[in-house]
Amino acid sequence: MVAKAMWAFSWRFGQFVVARKVRALSLSQAGFPIIFREKPYLSSQGAYMKRMNSLALACVLSTLSGTVFAASSASASVTGIKFQLIDLAPDDGVAPSFTLGDDNVTMAYGWVDDVGRTSTPLPQVMQSTPGWLANQSGRLTSTSSTAVVDWSAGAEGLGLSASAQGLGGQYNLSLVTGDGSDSDYLVRNLRLSANSLLNVELSYSLDALASNAPACVKDDVCARWSSFSTERANASVGLSLSYNYLEDGLNVGYSKLVRDSVQAMASPGIEAGAYIFDEGTGDLQLVSEEVPGHDQASHAEGILKVSFFNASQSDQLAKLRIGMSVWGAGNTLAVPEPSQFYLFALGSGALYARLRRNRTA
Repeated sequence: MVAKAMWAFSWRFGQFVVARKVRALSLSQAGFPIIFREKPYLSSQGAYMKRMNSLALACVLSTLSGTVFAASSASASVTGIKFQLIDLAPDDGVAPSFTLGDDNVTMAYGWVDDVGRTSTPLPQVMQSTPGWLANQSGRLTSTSSTAVVDWSAGAEGLGLSASAQGLGGQYNLSLVTGDGSDSDYLVRNLRLSANSLLNVELSYSLDALASNAPACVKDDVCARWSSFSTERANASVGLSLSYNYLEDGLNVGYSKLVRDSVQAMASPGIEAGAYIFDEGTGDLQLVSEEVPGHDQASHAEGILKVSFFNASQSDQLAKLRIGMSVWGAGNTLAVPEPSQFYLFALGSGALYARLRRNRTA
């Protein structure tokens, strides 16, 4: 439907350009050449040339507008973050409570790249803002602008989106809120009062799309699989909580990571052939087979939940973190289909012939 619409637009536009006539004004006296002279009628030959010019322009325009980029895009979002407190000892007269400490940070880190970068440094970001769900936003763009990543964080949640198209466009970025240390287990950012249960819950949405992988021919490089041989997109989200304490005869240890992810890969179409002996004719017959490629889109949404259980008689600490990441690549150039090449050659040839005819006249 899109191709038909673009063809119809191109045809009408060609008719508009060719049919437009400029009245011959008395500009020659001012040194301006007359572009067209208005004639009272069009001969049959003139009408024929008008149609041919329209066809030529339609061929060229449809070829230029029909070129499609291979693409990769991924996004992740977290909203509706909830903390639910439950009093395990309602008769002790102490209300349950929790606090998020000063060790919390919100961090965005990652990189983008494309073939336009040669000796320039890799575009990357490492942005850290103190606080749980601290306000933060930004954009990272590759050298040739074929890969772009946007992120945002705030009281309402986290958001991350990325896209890449063209040759060599790649992206890899993470957005995290929680404690500021990946490796130090002793860094705790959540405090829970005695005899309390804290449930942490969030809603998430993930999307990944890979499209327009180029067709491949047998023995072509793009038909050989590798991690960066075609269009890929990935998005993931995770919620983690860990704590341990030894008190009042209780030895409690807990560590949990709940997560989800989506991925997409555009498979290229492959054309292959083989010679098979035909017993009827006694000749070798070429049998060809075309395996069509396909795009892929993935979506996931749901709820992640962890619980902090403190049955001791004193406050306890835990390590809480929410994180998400996207990565992918769009690794092929925007190349028209073979039929579009033929249209472009036909239209360009017709326009060139018309130009030579006008010069000769």
